[in-house]
Amino acid sequence: MERFKEAYKKCELFKGVEEELIIPVLKCLQGKIREYFKDEVIFKPGAKANYVGIILKGNVQVSRMDFYGNRSILGDFYMGDIFGETYAAAGAEVLPVEVKAVERTHIMLIDIKRIISPCSHPCRCHQRMTLNLISVLARKNLLISRKNEIISKRKTKGRLLDYLSKMAIEKGTNSFKVPFDRQELADYL
Repeated sequence: MERFKEAYKKCELFKGVEEELIIPVLKCLQGKIREYFKDEVIFKPGAKANYVGIILKGNVQVSRMDFYGNRSILGDFYMGDIFGETYAAAGAEVLPVEVKAVERTHIMLIDIKRIISPCSHPCRCHQRMTLNLISVLARKNLLISRKNEIISKRKTKGRLLDYLSKMAIEKGTNSFKVPFDRQELADYL
């Protein structure tokens, strides 16, 4: 656990939690560290959504496959990011997405019940993490709204221009790196 301190510092779940308390809180939450190799599936579609994942090292991609086999990329996540919280917090019986390691990746998995239910020794840290989780869920809701705006454009050109425009505004410059290759960008749009 100790070797991933940088990831914990970047993780929104621990915002406002004193650095020296993060490891003890993780032990209380019974977080489990797992290693995944490139293209290894972390969460499979159809599985029960119980866990929140924290990326300690590496990169994961969340995607959804429709009935006809068309893949749609929902997002790319990096060190310090969390994933799976939306489905886990909603108590989704079946995951509609696949989460896959893009490269060799280390993940901490925490049962959502351990985050949203107070432990036998309630502390400020745990309360702070619950508030942070609500904030993360709200922010991701805004990202979904943003993507819906983009894909609501009738033509691919309009979607692409809207996506690039939003990225330029977000980055504050006309020069930025698109986090997808050509096929992945097409799947995203």
